[in-house]
Amino acid sequence: MRGFDISFLGSSLISAYWNGAATYYRGLIRSLHERGHRVTFYEPDAYERRQHRDIPDPGWARVVVYEPQWKTAHRMLRQAADESDVLVKASGVGVLDRELEMGMLDEQRPGQIVIFWDVDAPVTLDRVLNDPTDAFASLISQYDAILTYGGGTPVIVLNISRHSMAQYGYSPATRLFEAAGAGACMISDAWEGIDRFIEPDKEILVAESGEQVLGYLEELTETQGRRIGLAARRRVLAEHTYAHRAEQVEQTLAKL
Repeated sequence: MRGFDISFLGSSLISAYWNGAATYYRGLIRSLHERGHRVTFYEPDAYERRQHRDIPDPGWARVVVYEPQWKTAHRMLRQAADESDVLVKASGVGVLDRELEMGMLDEQRPGQIVIFWDVDAPVTLDRVLNDPTDAFASLISQYDAILTYGGGTPVIVLNISRHSMAQYGYSPATRLFEAAGAGACMISDAWEGIDRFIEPDKEILVAESGEQVLGYLEELTETQGRRIGLAARRRVLAEHTYAHRAEQVEQTLAKL
């Protein structure tokens, strides 16, 4: 299939300053580039991220920085729509989110795919369920697709999901995959859907209480921890890399 021209509206690609999504964006967009797609990343000049940038403009994406005011952002949005086959609005840009969510639908060109890419599903679900004045709920059906995902020798990595992620389930944090990719043995709190990503007891230890965490720490041997960590690493490298996600995105776009 031919490569897509993708305009991606997100928080920041060049800076991880107050921007935990940066590493996710970088891994995924680099993988899309390697598969032959061309990505332009539009980010606002906000939260002093340009002053705290930690990478130069990458060779695998074009970066456009715009002033965080609607007049400038609207002009940017029109440019993005004119130049792309696929127009993506990520959640949590941090400025003008509601204007961009509605504006990209207004600017959609014939034959163009418009996507809402949710990088923090629990926050978005809270918006929809708890704020009746938020217009986003009425926009959901208008998108062509909504993509949502996350001293001594280290033996255990403890992963605790924030309340909203645990409440809604099916929201593994990116750090879970990062730790698994490093071969770490993990203890995680329990949440619905964890077994869809990684197998409890074999690839991760799941604790229902603080007492259960303490039990794992007291009883787990280094050999057991290494075996669980390596099993998690094999699973993540086989199913959950950015290359796998890029391929899934590509397959989704081909169906739209």
